[in-house]
Amino acid sequence: MLQPFNVSLDRLTVLGSIKDIEVFKRYIETDVDVAFQKDFSNSGYDYKGTVINPMIESSAYFQFSSRKRIVRFEFNPRYMTNQAVKVAYNRFMEHIEDKYLSRIDIAFDFESNLFDYNIFDNVPNRKQTRISGQGNILETLYLGSRKSPLSICIYDKKKEQEDKGKSVPYSTWNRIEVRMQTSSAIQKALDNWDNYNPFHNLHLLQEVPRAACSKFQEWVMVNALINDSTLLSELSEGSRRKYRQLIASIQPESIDLTEIWGQKKPYIFDQIQSFLD
Repeated sequence: MLQPFNVSLDRLTVLGSIKDIEVFKRYIETDVDVAFQKDFSNSGYDYKGTVINPMIESSAYFQFSSRKRIVRFEFNPRYMTNQAVKVAYNRFMEHIEDKYLSRIDIAFDFESNLFDYNIFDNVPNRKQTRISGQGNILETLYLGSRKSPLSICIYDKKKEQEDKGKSVPYSTWNRIEVRMQTSSAIQKALDNWDNYNPFHNLHLLQEVPRAACSKFQEWVMVNALINDSTLLSELSEGSRRKYRQLIASIQPESIDLTEIWGQKKPYIFDQIQSFLD
């Protein structure tokens, strides 16, 4: 079974209250790692800025309201391995109380083209958005909307990095990101972590062998549904249930994301908990 070569937290968004607004203002005005300005584009916040040099990727972004004393702080945990970044972030966080997470992105990196697989999303009514590049080649697939409590994004990470002018040490690099996008969804997941699996009903199948189906018509239908899951809506309730179970039972040449999550979730939980603490 294909395994990711790396699993990491890719983004955390922290919300909270500013302990002392005057002390906080003095801090952002004098700290050499902080750059900020008035924010006229957002009704909820009146200032925005970065922690660490805004020209490098290890920046963290923040917004705050001086009147409401609320702050939003977003950063990539991967850069916390840099001691200077860690110190700067912790210095910022010292001014925040009643903290909670409002978004977590978890990245699974594969040295393989995931779009060579048929991606079957068995979650009823979940929105799909496909973005293709040159030659109509699929480069990004979104499962769920920006407002969904949970969405999944599959994309060509190598191309994204090269478009930014960066050197990539892999011949192929695709990423699957699990995006938990509301505080209530995050808390619900953490409270039920032993049973939580965002990849439930998501299957990546490279091919469906003829022997997987007893009838030729079933084999044709399975392949059609894997290539276009919206066709499920045209079937009766009983047929939908039948083909969902049949597709879920097909194992050869697949990426078992459910199993991968089961293997990695203790590590993921420990990483999230370390930031909550």
